[in-house]
Amino acid sequence: MTKKHFSRAFTLVEVIIAITITGIILAALATALSGSLTVYDGNNQIAAINQAARVIMDRMGREMRMADNVDCSANLLKIYPDGPTDPYLQYSLNTDTGVFSYIQDGTSHELLGSEDDVSVQSFTIDLTQVLEESTLYTTLARIKLVLLIDGQSYSFTTSAVPRKNMDK
Repeated sequence: MTKKHFSRAFTLVEVIIAITITGIILAALATALSGSLTVYDGNNQIAAINQAARVIMDRMGREMRMADNVDCSANLLKIYPDGPTDPYLQYSLNTDTGVFSYIQDGTSHELLGSEDDVSVQSFTIDLTQVLEESTLYTTLARIKLVLLIDGQSYSFTTSAVPRKNMDK
């Protein structure tokens, strides 16, 4: 009678099958992790652009609501806190450099510049004005700011009524 001899080692076929299954599982995990990191980066970019827009638009809206008057031209918004002869606040976009700045008392403060991940693509102001007794009043100011990040444009708008003209 012969005795059966059992080996405690794996055969070459079993090892190859185990390595193949492990490789498939690791490839699936790497693909899922790569997709998650892509979504994470995209969400960070959207959060950055929303934060930049919210800060700028909230500030402009608040200053317009507190102003006596608002005036604008291409890529330029002037906010007069206490009448048209007093010093004014100014927001402007330099289309050559892409710098969006805030100027107060002759001092310029860069809000978004060429060094930032977020840049300003366009800045437009639309004023609704009425003429009363030979004086032009701004009754509504609408601002549209288009920000650009990684080739994608995001549009933000705000509107405000200067406090002096709320009843016009």
